[in-house]
Amino acid sequence: MFCRHRRQGGFTLLEVLLAAGILAVGLLGVAALQVAALRGSQGTRTRMVAVGLAGNALERALGEARAPAPALRTFTDPGTAAWEDRYGYGGQPCKGEPPFFTVRVTRTEVPPGGCWRFEARVTWPEVGAAPLALGRLVAF
Repeated sequence: MFCRHRRQGGFTLLEVLLAAGILAVGLLGVAALQVAALRGSQGTRTRMVAVGLAGNALERALGEARAPAPALRTFTDPGTAAWEDRYGYGGQPCKGEPPFFTVRVTRTEVPPGGCWRFEARVTWPEVGAAPLALGRLVAF
């Protein structure tokens, strides 16, 4: 009798290693995309906090400028005046910890008079982040 060898089905070791290598490269790509997405969302969150701080500071400065009685932060100089606040990472006022956000509000009289330009500028120590500025021109 002749013994016939049946070819067994399945994958060779080389095919399995090649498939595992391709899968590993794909998973590394997905992980890199995830890291980039997390960094982007963190930058967006930081910018949103900065916009909120600038808007609040600008509204507070406008309210204090319109107040009939002296406010906590009065702009005493008729030409240009400024004040500065520092906030923690989440946007809360600093209480002992080093500041993350710095908010500087300036008021400048715009010639020929009767108008003030208020500007709130927020800076933070993120690499490549440009300062955020909000401004408003107000007639008094």
